[in-house]
Amino acid sequence: MSHSAETDELGEPPAHDLIFQNAAASSPIRLILIPIDAMHVKPVDLKPILKVAQRFDAEVTLVHCYEMPLSFHYAVGRSAPMEITLHCNMVRTRLLKLCIDVQKFFSQCRCQLTVGSIPVEILRASQRLQSDLIMVPLSLIFVSHSWTAKDLLDELVRKAHCSVLGVPSAKSE
Repeated sequence: MSHSAETDELGEPPAHDLIFQNAAASSPIRLILIPIDAMHVKPVDLKPILKVAQRFDAEVTLVHCYEMPLSFHYAVGRSAPMEITLHCNMVRTRLLKLCIDVQKFFSQCRCQLTVGSIPVEILRASQRLQSDLIMVPLSLIFVSHSWTAKDLLDELVRKAHCSVLGVPSAKSE
């Protein structure tokens, strides 16, 4: 008699799957906030976080905190505000595309673009959405805004109303 890799001799799921099913059923983690840089992250970069979210049967919200690039601070003339708006819309479009790509294999995903300081906006989004966990991809670097994942994690851990977790990239696993 052959057995599926997903059942034991009695036709039951393996013990570790039952543990995760029970954990998901009783888990206080229902919404995970994931701060990202929509211009640089790819769906594959989010797989480790999505695996955790899937185990807890949690929703995820991808949050891109838009800060005007430093080069736009020097923009002058009538076209300056329009160029900033166009850039913000380009980032929003990229974020929406990323969310759609992620939804192809993880349907409980939504996204949000906020405008302002990266840690402040992450904390505001987390409180507004009542997230249960903030998961920061450790590969995340906001070079143009002088934020490393470590700096961001330190700030969030000190001020967040929920747990904060740094997650290694899929490449470093």
